[in-house]
Amino acid sequence: MRKCTYAVSRQARQYTVVCNLMRYVMQAQFDCTIYSMRFSQQQLSWMVAMWSGILPEKGNPKSVQLVYSVPEVNGLDKLTLDINPHDCQRLWQSIHTDPENQYFEEAEVQKFMQNLELHIFQHFRIHLTRLSLSSIGTPIVSAGAEGKIKMYVNEFVPSVLRHLSDLALEEYPALEDL
Repeated sequence: MRKCTYAVSRQARQYTVVCNLMRYVMQAQFDCTIYSMRFSQQQLSWMVAMWSGILPEKGNPKSVQLVYSVPEVNGLDKLTLDINPHDCQRLWQSIHTDPENQYFEEAEVQKFMQNLELHIFQHFRIHLTRLSLSSIGTPIVSAGAEGKIKMYVNEFVPSVLRHLSDLALEEYPALEDL
């Protein structure tokens, strides 16, 4: 057990060293400043509402995944929900009825999340509102509260990066002056 613990902690240190080195090289090469970003539950909710209704044209789309942190339950630290992406798309289209309009309101995001939470409560008697949304996954991108992003479909990279830029400008308004 001791060797395994040592190997894991050594890998974690190496990962941190590589990340710091990458940050330093990018800052020096591009004359920029790199900030760590964390995502709130509200930001994750916006992301899942925005991107769960988008299905890639090729292949089978990934399921929509909601991961909640579970506080104070022995042996259970997270709850993962996998939802059929076509069901999420239908739900989103029933809430956001104008497919030509790329913009949507906070009320639509809240309604989308409330409907998902109500569905889970009706079937499993789990109050998702009492848990913390810690990461989301959609057919095109996944994101975690700790700031990690993974993109799955190349054609949506510009729109995902645009949204992340908007979030960065909200978080760090001084960046607009640069």
